[in-house]
Parts: sequence; C-alpha cells; structure tokens
Amino acid sequence: MKRRGFTLIELLAVIIILGILMLIAIPSVTTYINNSRKETYVDTVKELVKGTVAKVNSGELDVYDPDTTYYIPCVCIDTENGNVQSPYGKLDNAYVVVAYDGDNYSYYFTGKDSSNIGVKDILPSDKLSKESIETGIDDAIEPTTPVGSSSKIKVLKQTDCKTLEDGTVDQSQISAAQKISNVEGLYEVADAKRYIGSNPDNYVYFNNNERWRIIGVYSDKLKIVRVTPLTSLYLETSTCTNWENCNLGRYLETTYYSALSNVAKSMIEENGEWFRGFAATGLNAQAQYESTKTKVWNGKVGLIAGYEYLAAGGPTCANNIGNDCFDVDCIKSHWLNLNHGVESWTITPNNDSSESIVYALSDMGCLLSYGLNHNFRANPVVYLKSSVKITGGTGAYSDPYTLDI
Repeated sequence: MKRRGFTLIELLAVIIILGILMLIAIPSVTTYINNSRKETYVDTVKELVKGTVAKVNSGELDVYDPDTTYYIPCVCIDTENGNVQSPYGKLDNAYVVVAYDGDNYSYYFTGKDSSNIGVKDILPSDKLSKESIETGIDDAIEPTTPVGSSSKIKVLKQTDCKTLEDGTVDQSQISAAQKISNVEGLYEVADAKRYIGSNPDNYVYFNNNERWRIIGVYSDKLKIVRVTPLTSLYLETSTCTNWENCNLGRYLETTYYSALSNVAKSMIEENGEWFRGFAATGLNAQAQYESTKTKVWNGKVGLIAGYEYLAAGGPTCANNIGNDCFDVDCIKSHWLNLNHGVESWTITPNNDSSESIVYALSDMGCLLSYGLNHNFRANPVVYLKSSVKITGGTGAYSDPYTLDI
C-alpha cells in the first residue's frame, strides 16, 4: 500500500497551530522566569541581611550609636554561599542599612546591581518581595539618607570592608521630599506617601510664614495645603467643563498665585500634576485615584482631590466611600478635614453628564455633589520643587518646618 505524506495545507495548518501555541506560551513562560528571578533577588538580599546580622551580633561591626544610620556595602558581607550577586548582575552599588534605637536593631536594603535592577527606596528587610524589585534604576544609589530619627550616617569602606567612614549628613542639603519620605508614620496609598491621623506634625512655614501642612511625598516633590482657607468662593456662575476654565481654577492659577511672595513662587512647581478624570462620590480612595488619574491638568495652584481627603484618614477612612459621612472615630482621626463644619471645595474632576454637578467636602466630612454657584471655602494646594530643602523646625504646630531652595 502506498504511503501518503502530509499535504502542503496540512503542514501549514500544523505550523500555524504551533505558532499560536508559542504566542500563548511565551508570555507566560517569560512572566514565570521574571518572577522567579525577582524572587531569587529577594532571597539573595535576605541572605545578605542574615550575614549583616551575624556581623552585628558578633561585635564585628561597631554600630551602637542610636543617632547614626549605618550603610554596609553588600560586597562586604559574608553569606553562607559567598554570593553577592543578584540574578541580573553584581551587587556592587547596594547596601544593607542598619539602624539602632538603643534597644533593638532594624535592617533595611537599598541599591541596585550592575544591570540597574534593585530597590531605589530604603525598604525594611521584612517588607522585601518580588514586587519591590524595580528595573531601570539609572540614578546612582548614594548612602546619604539617615533612617528614622538619626541625624548622621556612617558607611563601611569598600576598599577594606573594615573601617566605618564618618558620613555625617548636612541636613540642609537633603531635599525636603527625601527628608519627609523617611518620617515614621506615613501611609502609602495611591500615588504618594501620606500623613495620616488626627494631628500629625506636618506643619510648614510657607509664603511669608503662613502655616501650611504637608499632604505627602509625591515622587520627589512635597505637596502642601494652606491651613487658613480662602472664603466665599464660587466655582462658576454657569457651567464649566474643565477646571482650568472655571472661575475658581482661573482665580487660583492667576490672581492668587500672583499675590504670593517671590520666594514662595520660586519654590512652586509650575507644572504640578493634578488629576482631572471623572470620579463618582461612591468610591473609596484607591478607586477614586484610579478613576481621576485618567486625565491630567498641569498647573501651579489647585485644591485637594477627593481621594487625597479620604486617604489622609488612614486605612479605615481610605476604604470609606466618598458619599458616606464618616463615623465619629474616623472624623476624629482625620487631619485633612481642615474646615470641619463648613463646606470646602475639592479640585473637581470633569463634570458629569449634566455639566452642573461638582464635588466638595460637606460640613459633615463627606464628599458630596453640589451646584457650581455655591459659595464655599477653599484651601490652596501647591507642589514644591524637588530642589526645596527643609532647613529647620520639627513639623509641630509651634515649630513648623522652614524651607529654602
């Protein structure tokens, strides 16, 4: 009996099927490999932390000053397998960071490998996960940041891995955002590390010693809000579909900004990023953030967003939906309700389909919809440039942070 081979059509069908299978399989395999390598990265760092703990416990490292943060280069740490290399490259610009409070030690990790992959922030070792590992860290990781309440740093010399070099940091040279990023008690939600609680120490002098408060750290910039509100401002008399075209938006960006001191103007980021997408009131902080970030307005002066208000109350308040008036405990723990008992405008997103409904904080502390022509209070908000520095103060009401640029 004569054997019959595959026809050209059958071969093409097989090739197409194999191609489809490869298109399905390759992304899954790639994701699996990337996740495995990141998990290996974390395991390597944890081994390096264990090696550092051993050096501290044996007294080999002199790290006993509670006012000092110690940076230990990874290349100076012994591990059980002698490995100081991530799955991507050599860990020659990475550090295990040690802080001592007089009773206990805390261990952190920061830095990158030779492939620019690693952890850019100073992250507690017990918080490391594969999600912590970032790619494309082009900036050099320098040991310049004290942890917690420390005011000094010391760095282990890589040349001999024995001598701790005095690395005392001139606090006036640390950016304001960098300093505040390391303050304990900030809560990370949406796009920033935020101050939470009933009355955190987040006061700052700005614009001829007016009291403002720090909302949080947005990338490398601080976002601050004026404590004393502007009063009796309507958003618009008729309809306006974009913030920058509304009466209140124009007033803040032009008239109000022009009246600020020249020093204050020099500190303001002129292209601050304000999210303008539509957000319903019946969303929690994270959901509002995801909704509003779909459209961006860049400008100098704005107001708080609804999601920022919810987030400032901490995890419990952040999970409340915007049109639910907070319970008593949540209101007591919420510092950003600056004008409690009085309605206050938020930076309203694009209007809904009626083009006449906008959002404000009610006198009860919840986010509600209102008409455009109500006369409400408004607390101006600005981003500070990344070059702004904190030169004094503790952040308390009686001793606000002072700024310079």
